[in-house]
Amino acid sequence: MDELLRILLVAFGIGLVIFVHEAGHFLAARLIGVRVLVFSLGFGTRIFGFEHKGTLYQLAAIPMGGYVAVAGEDPSVRAPEPDELPSKSVAQRFLYYSGGVLMNLAFAVVALPIVFLVGVRFDKPVLGEPIPGSPAWHAGLEAGTEVLRVNGSVVHDFSHVPTAVALGSKDGSDLELRLPDGRVETVRVRPRLQPELGLYTIGVRPAYDPSGRLLVAPEGPAENAGLRTGDTLVAVPGQPAELPVSQALALAFAGGGPVQLRVDGPDGPRTIEIAPKQAGMAPARLGIAPPFQEVLDLRRPSGAPDTGLREGDRVLAVDGLAVWRAGDLTRHVLAALPEGERRALALTVQRDEAVLQVPWPALDRRGALALAQNVALGQSQATGRIAVYPDEAGERAGLRSGDTVLSIDGVPVKTWKDVERAVGRAKGPLQMVVDRPGAREPLAIEARPEPAPVLEYGFAIAPYEYVFRSAGVVEAVSVGLSSSWRMLADVWLSLQKLVLREVPTDSLGGIITIGAVSYSWAEAGAMKLLFFLCLLSINLAFLNVLPIPVLDGGHLFFLAVEAVKGSPVSEKVFGYSQMVGLVLIVTLMVYVTYNDLMRWVF
Repeated sequence: MDELLRILLVAFGIGLVIFVHEAGHFLAARLIGVRVLVFSLGFGTRIFGFEHKGTLYQLAAIPMGGYVAVAGEDPSVRAPEPDELPSKSVAQRFLYYSGGVLMNLAFAVVALPIVFLVGVRFDKPVLGEPIPGSPAWHAGLEAGTEVLRVNGSVVHDFSHVPTAVALGSKDGSDLELRLPDGRVETVRVRPRLQPELGLYTIGVRPAYDPSGRLLVAPEGPAENAGLRTGDTLVAVPGQPAELPVSQALALAFAGGGPVQLRVDGPDGPRTIEIAPKQAGMAPARLGIAPPFQEVLDLRRPSGAPDTGLREGDRVLAVDGLAVWRAGDLTRHVLAALPEGERRALALTVQRDEAVLQVPWPALDRRGALALAQNVALGQSQATGRIAVYPDEAGERAGLRSGDTVLSIDGVPVKTWKDVERAVGRAKGPLQMVVDRPGAREPLAIEARPEPAPVLEYGFAIAPYEYVFRSAGVVEAVSVGLSSSWRMLADVWLSLQKLVLREVPTDSLGGIITIGAVSYSWAEAGAMKLLFFLCLLSINLAFLNVLPIPVLDGGHLFFLAVEAVKGSPVSEKVFGYSQMVGLVLIVTLMVYVTYNDLMRWVF
């Protein structure tokens, strides 16, 4: 029932934004004395409708927008009647075509102060652990740091931080920060292009709830084990106590087996063990990956000892403990140093063709952990060398971590991409030839990719959320106006970045994306959905004012031309422009629908 209500609320909300836009045209037509023939929500076949005072009000089958049809809007050779649009002055027609845009802007300007006065739930703009090797990591931005402003714009929601950076200058963004110790300072961080996203980013992630509050799925493994939403995660037994609980939990999940939690809640402190359940099967795979050994980046904060590593090194082991998977460097550094012990560590490193021992200074567990966090390790993909995951098809076939794949089905392997392509195309067993350290000659291994179970634990640490509420009406209006302006500016900057190819076109979405995002925000409450509808309304206003024939902006452009030259553009020019505009709009609709299908269906 809750899901049905949310779906109805989303449908009503999107319909409301369209209704507001068309109501703008309707009211403008009535204001200038033009007869309205049709007021339609949606296009195509009428589902429901009624006629009142000469106007047909209808709900149509295709929910891709709406329209208002007025008398005299279609070209005619006869002289227009007084209540038809062509008989009106340029200024009056300009008001008619801009009515929808003005109403969409008015909707946001009126609704946003109400949202901020009542209170809206946001992700608090507090940083989690920065991505190793990212600009934020190099800048030393700590977890728990609150972002107050980005490029002078006040931040209320974490999502505004990466958005403002992506839409800002490539030369850098100014972040006003409140540090964990309470000091406020401004840091300039230069973003870096993230190829897989096609966006400039600084590598920040949202923080988890600092209390460790948990969200528990109903009737899942966690709830069946006795975990309840609102319980707080205190520790993850079996994982290093020096790590934040979020990192410790991620390491526990990576093991794929039962996870122990120490939690606190209404039932008091307790330890719970949660065994995962199978939630489905992943596509066939061997359970192999490139080793997480390559030093992609290094940093050296002031006063920190040198790691002794260089970019391009491969970290093979820490005090004899082999490094294969993500997190191994951290795990092994802590495993090599018992609590209370302080001693030097030795890293086995491959540098070019040589294998070296790189000594680390004598440090305790926390000092060694801090030093390890100055190293950004990534997957070594330049060869066919592999890490093998336990209890998967590759291990069962006889593959071992450290093997280097030389060929698959007789085709030579040069890089990990060759392995990935061969496994992805496999229809049956693969004939692999591998080089194994210590073996006298290459080994022939037959390995068959197999589907792997997808495991589900049924809980997660809650995001760090808060309710932003203005202190009074004056502040609500002020914040509402500034937010409306920022939303409008973001749309303009997004369009610029799209044209300059600095924002990928596959980030565009259509009605499916709008519906999915609306549903997600509706789960956070009516005010969060209303906030999104204001954003949607401003986007609709901006896009409609673009000078594209068929859209309102195209009509406004031709009216501006008419005002300058003293007569309308020729029917031939107008007709061809409408055809071009229609082709552009249909092409855009097809493209964003394709993006939607790829994003949400395939």
